[in-house]
Amino acid sequence: MRGKAWMAGLVLASAMSLVMPPAGAAVNAEVAGPGAWLAGYAQTTIRVRATEPLMFANLDPTASHNLVSVSFDGNGRHLFSTPLIGAGRTADVSGVAALAPGRYEFFCVPHSSSMTGILIVE
Repeated sequence: MRGKAWMAGLVLASAMSLVMPPAGAAVNAEVAGPGAWLAGYAQTTIRVRATEPLMFANLDPTASHNLVSVSFDGNGRHLFSTPLIGAGRTADVSGVAALAPGRYEFFCVPHSSSMTGILIVE
C-alpha cells in the first residue's frame, strides 16, 4: 500500500507540472497515471471547494481516458465530464464549478470496472 501511495504522489506531482496555474493559485487535479486502465485513478477521492474548477491529466502512455460523473442532470447529460484524452493531455472537468456541495461518483467510460472515484464538493 505504501508503494502505491508514493507512486500516486509522484504521478500527481508530474501532472501538476503539466497544469500551469497563475502564480499563487491552487490547482485541483485528478490523474490517470501509467497503467491506469488497470490500477485506477491516482486519487480515488478528490475534495474541492464549491465553485472551484478541476483538471484531469492523462499520464498513461498506453490508453486514452476521461472522467465523467455517474449521475445525470435533468437533460440526461453527465453532471461533470471531460472528453476522452490521450497521453500527456489535460482537460478541464466541465461542470464541477457549478456543483452544489455533496458527494459525486465518477468513472472512466472505457475502463469503468477499474477507474472509479468520488468527488467531494465542500
